[in-house]
Amino acid sequence: MGVIICTAVFGMWISNTATTAMMITLTGSFLASVPAGNPFRKAVTLAIPFSAGIGGLMTPISSPPNAIAVGLLANKGIHIGFLKWMIIIAPLALLLLFILYLMLWHFYKPDKQLSLTPVKAKPFTAKGKFVIVIFFITVLLWLTDTVHGIPAAVVALFPVIIFTASGLLNAKEFNHLDWNILFVIAGGLALGQGMSLTGLDQHIAELIPVSAEGIIFIMFLLAIAMSTFISNTTTAVLLIPMAISMATISENINIKFMVIGLAVMCGSSMILPISTPPNTIAYSTGELSKRDFAVSGAIIGFCSLALTYCYFWLLTYLKVW
Repeated sequence: MGVIICTAVFGMWISNTATTAMMITLTGSFLASVPAGNPFRKAVTLAIPFSAGIGGLMTPISSPPNAIAVGLLANKGIHIGFLKWMIIIAPLALLLLFILYLMLWHFYKPDKQLSLTPVKAKPFTAKGKFVIVIFFITVLLWLTDTVHGIPAAVVALFPVIIFTASGLLNAKEFNHLDWNILFVIAGGLALGQGMSLTGLDQHIAELIPVSAEGIIFIMFLLAIAMSTFISNTTTAVLLIPMAISMATISENINIKFMVIGLAVMCGSSMILPISTPPNTIAYSTGELSKRDFAVSGAIIGFCSLALTYCYFWLLTYLKVW
């Protein structure tokens, strides 16, 4: 539970790939005291990529599909604030984290009493304290975006400017950041805008029977299935613009239900080692098999699909959005 909570909290604010790499390293110190073959090693290793992915659902900036959904909704004049997104998604994500805990404890409970070696804490340096201060200021600015009116993208530049100006990040470290992820997100927004300007999105949407009952559930299934085999960002780029057009031409579809739900589905697909970069990192440790990912990932994916659909249907029924 401790590993799940720590990983999810970090996954809310930084890349889930970076979170997984960091937590795999940290947990390695106390897993060294766990005998080889003990199922608890799998429990801890599998908890990291899954909780990083679930934690990434909770903020608009922590997962590319979330950012794509918020950006494309904003193009339609529907603005989802940072805090509003968290309030909507937090109950769902917390429930999924608890299900993850129960599932891992059930499947990979230690076969004997373990005595784990605690991680040795190092004292905070001045640089460490500086990073913590900047981190909390950035989070506070994100959470209060409706008060000061500064967009989340502009707030995200704050730590970049401070860390580079202070010399904490040099040019070499700056160039090693995953800029390709930002280009993918920007490409998704550009593709969505291009489809809208040319009318291609409406042409595709008209080919789909949007009046049929269960179309949202079908789209959710499609998203989680596609994200199993291709990048969840690519899936979001392909499906979310189409979903917005479908919701625009049909009075039977709530656009927030469809779009935010698709972002959650794209982030919930964890069935294969290749489904997400965190899964790949965890698989590379040699602790997990493909079957471990398939069984546990299918359970989490199914639970996310059912809970998201029911929860968002309830929000729509109660006219919360």
